[in-house]
Amino acid sequence: MGVAVDHRGNFVVVWTAGALFSSDQFNYQFERSEIYAQRFDYRGTNQGPNFLVNRINNGAEEHSAVGIDGFGIAIIAWTGYGDGSGTAIRAQRFDFSQPYGVLGNEFLGNEFVVNSFTNGNQFHPAVAMNPWVPTCSSLITSCAVSPLDFYIVWDGNGSGGGGIFARGFDAGNGAPVGSQFRVSTNSSFQERPSVGMSEDGYFVVAWQADNSVGNGIFARRYLDINGTPLSGEFQVATLVGNVRNHFVRSSLGVSAMGKFVLAWNDLATPAGGSETIFARVFDANGVPEASPFPVSQGGPFYRPSARMDAAGNFVTAYEGGDDGSFYGIYARRNGAPTLYINDLSVTEGNSGTTNATFTVTLSPASTQTVTVAYSTANFTAASAGDFQPKSGTLTFAPGATNMQIVILVNGDTQPEADEAFHVNLTNPINAPIAKNRGVGTILNDDSCAGPALNASISGTNCTLRFQAASSCTYRLEYNNSLNGGASWTSLRTISGIGGIVAVTDTNATARARFYRAWTQ
Repeated sequence: MGVAVDHRGNFVVVWTAGALFSSDQFNYQFERSEIYAQRFDYRGTNQGPNFLVNRINNGAEEHSAVGIDGFGIAIIAWTGYGDGSGTAIRAQRFDFSQPYGVLGNEFLGNEFVVNSFTNGNQFHPAVAMNPWVPTCSSLITSCAVSPLDFYIVWDGNGSGGGGIFARGFDAGNGAPVGSQFRVSTNSSFQERPSVGMSEDGYFVVAWQADNSVGNGIFARRYLDINGTPLSGEFQVATLVGNVRNHFVRSSLGVSAMGKFVLAWNDLATPAGGSETIFARVFDANGVPEASPFPVSQGGPFYRPSARMDAAGNFVTAYEGGDDGSFYGIYARRNGAPTLYINDLSVTEGNSGTTNATFTVTLSPASTQTVTVAYSTANFTAASAGDFQPKSGTLTFAPGATNMQIVILVNGDTQPEADEAFHVNLTNPINAPIAKNRGVGTILNDDSCAGPALNASISGTNCTLRFQAASSCTYRLEYNNSLNGGASWTSLRTISGIGGIVAVTDTNATARARFYRAWTQ
């Protein structure tokens, strides 16, 4: 099973469903199965029905994983068949950028085999996609951005023996960028990789292994889609329980800024003890910030899943313990108090001002006084005309978690496109900023009035003039007859300029010609 969340909070869940061959608390095997998915919006409301991902079934399709980028392009990968020799890593691209009902569950191209080495078996894929949110506003028609590359990693057979492998793909068309490359440098027991990517395109791969270096959790950092390494593989932690015969699962969380955390389960001490969740944090350069430390209390706990935000705070969820009725699901949040500002939309109104109320959150609460400066900035909206500029400083008393910034938006009756402005946070004291820019979108509520035409004639030239409001589009048409069966012919489409537009028809005939203009 896997979950991926986009920058708007919408998410997709994938899973395997079918006939089980065998199962226990830690493992399961399917006799025949398929991959399914379900989309949800940010409120947790399902978007359409769940749907079948794989369109080819050759037996047990399982081990599903999913990733989604800032554009809403999603990749679902799984273990299946179809490379001509044993199991293969298969994947399918989707466009989830629009609400369900606009595009539906939009398949992009056909499902494809990920691994380029096709001898032997391949298992346990993981997907990394860039978390970067496109900075081009939809309000700027000349701005163009392209989806960024993505990576799929897995364990299996390759040239030189078994190990951890990766392959990069072009998110724009799903085409592979080169062949698969080896991540692990040791061909001994290596399995169950996880992968994450920062906004700059760097990515980290982690896995569990028992090799000539040791028994433990390993990782390696990469620069780009071509598999350029930033480091050799390094050992994150030495495990007490051997991964060959002890149930171990690990998880990787990478922040947008490149910092990352590894979490795993292991025996509490070399002498044994309960299964415990451990974690270790690394900075964006791959330097450990501390030794491994226990996350869970009590136990036993297994199967951790860790995720990290842009400020380096992270959450680890895991199963086990005793919730009063056998095992439960638990989670723990780690991190320092951090500042965030939200985005919002307001309708401008026709007069006066409307409050655009931003919320700045400090989470978790701090025992110190925290301050942060703020100021408005133009984007497609202009200060004074569209909104009233403002700056100042917020002061969070110890224990406070929320403060508000109220920006006044000016109402008008001018038809125009939706516009946006920014509220920027700067100069924090006693807390870092995780999200330093709030985007305020001013929603236009004024319609385009139908134009009134004036005409002047000079010979066979007829010049038509009318008031063309900004951001309105007009269609000018002519007809040589007003008989019911006569059709209107387009003369020109005009984008409003906020003033008088003059259009000359140089082919006006000596006989009557009729004109009309209307808003599109």
